[in-house]
Amino acid sequence: FNKQINFVFIGRLIKDKGIMELLNAFNKILSEFSDIYLDIYGETDPNNAASINKTIINKFNKIQNINFLGYDDKIENIYKKYDCLVLPSYREGCSKAILEASASGLPVIASNVPGCNNIVLDNVSGYLCDPKSVNSLYNTIVKFIKLDIKNKIEMSLNGKNLIRNHF
Repeated sequence: FNKQINFVFIGRLIKDKGIMELLNAFNKILSEFSDIYLDIYGETDPNNAASINKTIINKFNKIQNINFLGYDDKIENIYKKYDCLVLPSYREGCSKAILEASASGLPVIASNVPGCNNIVLDNVSGYLCDPKSVNSLYNTIVKFIKLDIKNKIEMSLNGKNLIRNHF
């Protein structure tokens, strides 16, 4: 963990994954914090009515510190570059992204919905926010940004242990 904080989203670029809330919350965060970055891995799904369109991607890709990186099948290398996974999904089964991130030692910010809250222990291995709420997500991300390094490391280790012991 450094002064620069690198967040990552990994998932399909559909509204049900909370991508619009994430983009809007992050846009607000960037007006207050400078050394904060968001990389987004995933693709749109043209066969899904909830998929975001290229216009939205182009609009937010123009914002400095937000990067759409597309699909990458070398997922194990991705987690090593980041400080926190953000998945503000409306609903999940058992989130593979959260499992992988936690196993890799990344704290997670996720929605307080089944499939996320079964894996992320609030204030232990990450933070939970209200689903479909830009303000709740914004406040939760800021809480992580302001967290001291000691507590980020503890959260990282807690996530790894949780996955090792329960999954």
